[in-house]
Amino acid sequence: MKGNSPMKRKDKKPMMSQDYLDLAPPKSKGKRGPKVPALSKEKQLEAHAEHHTKKHMALMRKLMKEGKTFDEAHKAAQKKVGK
Repeated sequence: MKGNSPMKRKDKKPMMSQDYLDLAPPKSKGKRGPKVPALSKEKQLEAHAEHHTKKHMALMRKLMKEGKTFDEAHKAAQKKVGK
């Protein structure tokens, strides 16, 4: 089956780096494993509370009610109150 290979070039010019990119197979988006359902905010906070003080958790809840994300609230509570 001469000439049917999709990877062969018909012209005999030397390949430039861009030509190699054109011949490369498309990259996959990468699989991250099975999707695990996200914990509800309250369950996430309960699990988080095992490692942090009541003061830290109270500040986190307050910040999250004000609209901050879990990570933003955690970082702010770490700075202000500590663990």
